Amino acid sequence: MTGLTSDYTGTSFNVTTGLTSGTDYVFKVSAKNAHGWSTESATETIRTSAEPVTMSAVTTSVVSSTNVRITWSTGNANGEATIDAYKILILQSDGTTYTEDTTNCNGALSGIKSQLYCDIPFATLVASPYSLPYGTLIQATV
Repeated sequence: MTGLTSDYTGTSFNVTTGLTSGTDYVFKVSAKNAHGWSTESATETIRTSAEPVTMSAVTTSVVSSTNVRITWSTGNANGEATIDAYKILILQSDGTTYTEDTTNCNGALSGIKSQLYCDIPFATLVASPYSLPYGTLIQATV
């Protein structure tokens, strides 16, 4: 095409830097020949990935005489990128500090990511760093 740089003669264009997460980008295309420009195409919108939405409330339940289950909903409510991992944090006995449990509730494991729950033995919760007395309300955050 005479007078046009190679930037305008391909059939695709890749943008790999300078994009803002969670932003809609809208595109349309027209073509040019010796007689002029075509009518523009319909628009196409694409949204760049963003961090997951705020997690919903976590629930806990006793599932056996030895285990408590922590359950949550997916953090992917806006249809953004696939969730890679969850971080399961349990309130310590000091009432302020949360500690991640990667032994029983490793949120990066595919089973826990897909089932959206994990089971923690009561024995873990009454040991350090949690040291929760039996009968304590378990607070967890994902």
